[in-house]
Amino acid sequence: PERRAHMVGLTGRQVAGAFAALGLAIGIFWPVPNPHAEANGSGMACPLGYGSEKPAATTKITARDPHAAWFRRYGGGLSARIYTNASFWTGDAGIPWVQAIAVTEAGRVLAIGNLPTVTLAAGPDAPVHHLGGEKGDFVVPGLFDTHLHLVSGGFRLAELNLADVKTRDEFVERVAAAAKGLKADQWLVGGGYGSELDEDPTAEWFDHPSIPKTLKAWLLRADAHTGVASRESLRVSGIDASTPDPVGGVVVRDPADGKTPNGILRDNAIGLVTAARPAKSEEERREAFKRAFDHLLSMGVTSVCDFGDIDHLAGSHITGNAERVWKDLDILRAMDDAGELPLRVSHYPPLADWERVADIDFRDRMFRDVKSDDARYKAYGDRTRLRLAGVKAFLDGSLGARTALMREPYEDDGDDKGVAVCDLDEFKKRAVAADAANLQVAVHAIGDAAVDVALDAAEAMKDLNGNRDRRFRIEHTQHLGAPIESQPKRIAMAGAVSSVQPEFM
Repeated sequence: PERRAHMVGLTGRQVAGAFAALGLAIGIFWPVPNPHAEANGSGMACPLGYGSEKPAATTKITARDPHAAWFRRYGGGLSARIYTNASFWTGDAGIPWVQAIAVTEAGRVLAIGNLPTVTLAAGPDAPVHHLGGEKGDFVVPGLFDTHLHLVSGGFRLAELNLADVKTRDEFVERVAAAAKGLKADQWLVGGGYGSELDEDPTAEWFDHPSIPKTLKAWLLRADAHTGVASRESLRVSGIDASTPDPVGGVVVRDPADGKTPNGILRDNAIGLVTAARPAKSEEERREAFKRAFDHLLSMGVTSVCDFGDIDHLAGSHITGNAERVWKDLDILRAMDDAGELPLRVSHYPPLADWERVADIDFRDRMFRDVKSDDARYKAYGDRTRLRLAGVKAFLDGSLGARTALMREPYEDDGDDKGVAVCDLDEFKKRAVAADAANLQVAVHAIGDAAVDVALDAAEAMKDLNGNRDRRFRIEHTQHLGAPIESQPKRIAMAGAVSSVQPEFM
C-alpha cells in the first residue's frame, strides 16, 4: 500500500522523466529498423544504402543465425569482419552513433549497432578488430570529393611541387635542384605555385646560371589554367612571335615589344606545349591512377567525380579533341572489370562528345550490383565502381590566370573581361541537347559572366526539355554578380546546383 501511494504521488515531470529514460534505453540497446530499408520483409538494411538487389535464386544462403535477417539478405554466408572500440558515426538519422560495425569481404556494411547485435549478424567466428587502443578512433562513412582530375593528380604527386614557394629565389632554387636529376631528353614538369608568389614566373626566370639553358620545363599554376614554359620548351613547341592566340587561350607577350612570348600560357594555349611533350605510356598512366587512389584513400576519400586529365582538356570544346580522356576511361574500365578500383569513380567526359556518351549502354551510367556468378568479382554483394555520370564543359578560365569571364573589366586593365574558352552559343545548344538525352551536365564557371551563361543554359533546359530533377552542376561559381542575391535566386529557380570547393570561397 505504501508503494502504491508513493507511485500515485509522482509528479508529471517525474513520470515524463521516467518515460524519457526508458525511451533512451530502448534507443541505445534495441536494434533499430533502418528508415531507408526497402520493403523486403526484414525491416533491416545496410544504413548506407547498399544491398539494393537480392541474391540470385541459385545463390546458396547459409545464415549463421536465423534471426539475423540482414545477414541472410546481404551476407549470405560470406565472411565478415567486426570493428569496435571506436566512435562510429553512421550518417543515418535513425541510428547516428553505434558501438560496432560488421563489414563483408565485398566491402559492404553488413550490420551496425552494439557489439552483441553486430556479432549476431556476423556470426560468432567473425574476427573482431579493436580500433584505436584505449581512447578509440573516430570512424565516419567515406568522404566524397565531387571535383577532381584523377590521373592529373596522380602525376602531380610524383612531380616537382612548388605549392609552398613564395619568392623568385625559392622558385629558381627548386627548379635548379630538380633539373640536376633529369636525363638530357626529359622534361621538368610539375607546379602548384599560386598567389603566394609576388609575381608570375616567366621564361626569364629559367635564365639563371644555376639552370641549364637546354632545360625543357613546363610548370602549371595551382589552378591549372595557366603555366610557365622555359625558353627551350617554347622553342620545341614551336611557340614564337608569329604564333597566334588559339581560340579560348592566351600566349602572353613580352610588354617590351608586344610580340615575343614571355613563357606564360593561359587556358587553351596550354595545349601548344602539351602537344610537344612526350606522351606518357599506358602503364605510366595506370600507375598515376593508382598513386591517386592511394593518396585519396589515405585521406578517407572513397568516392570521386573525375573530370579527366587536365593536361588534355585544353581545346576539349572541339568534338573529338580529347581522345586521351577516353583512353583513360578505358584504363578505368579495365581496372573496374578486374575488380581493381578501390573507390567509386563518377566520370564526366567533355560536353563536346555528348553524343558519344549518350550512345553508351545506359547501365554504364550507374553503379550496378554484381551477380553472384560474375567471375570478375570475388564475392556476391560487390558492385561496379565506375560509371559515366554525365558530361562537362568549360566556359572560362580562372581568376589567377586572369581568364575568369567577368561582366566588368579587371580593375587594372579596362579592356580585359577575361576569356570565354568556347563558343558560348554552341555551348548552350550542346547543353540542351545533352540534357534532352538525359545526361547530367556540369560546367566550369568562375566569373560572374560565365555564371550568367551557365544559368541561361539551365533555364533553356527547363523551358525546352521540361521540369525534372536534372541537377545541372555549376562548377566553382566563384564570383556572383550584383545584386548579390540575384544569381543565387536564378540558380534555385533553375533547379541547378552550385558545386563549390573551399578554394573558391
